[in-house]
Amino acid sequence: MLFDPAFVLAEPIKVLIALGIVPGREAAVALAIVLLLRDTRKTAATVAIGLAQIGEFSFILGALGTQLGVLPSEALDALIAAALVSIAVNPLLFKALAWFARRAGTRTGAVVHTFDRSAGRSRKCLAARGAPAVL
Repeated sequence: MLFDPAFVLAEPIKVLIALGIVPGREAAVALAIVLLLRDTRKTAATVAIGLAQIGEFSFILGALGTQLGVLPSEALDALIAAALVSIAVNPLLFKALAWFARRAGTRTGAVVHTFDRSAGRSRKCLAARGAPAVL
């Protein structure tokens, strides 16, 4: 099972389709499931990016499919190219996620354990920053 790099230049549409089918679909499904479970968007994005990478197991399945005659060699080339791209891009996606989280100013909440006047001031201060507070 040798990879032909010229395939990427010769058939970029097939590589993009493979990228959309395997990691794109996995990321979308993971994102939807985590959001349906009512977790945060940051957690959903982290899970989606983590599961979007095509693993090395795809090479084994692709080789087996080619040996059994159910996967043409052209499809195996597209699968390998998509896997290489997804493996290479995955760390960059995690960096981008961290950058967006910092840029968005990830908000956290607070629990205030006092009942004096400072509790009201703390709550107002947190509310001004968009962070929920429980008294």
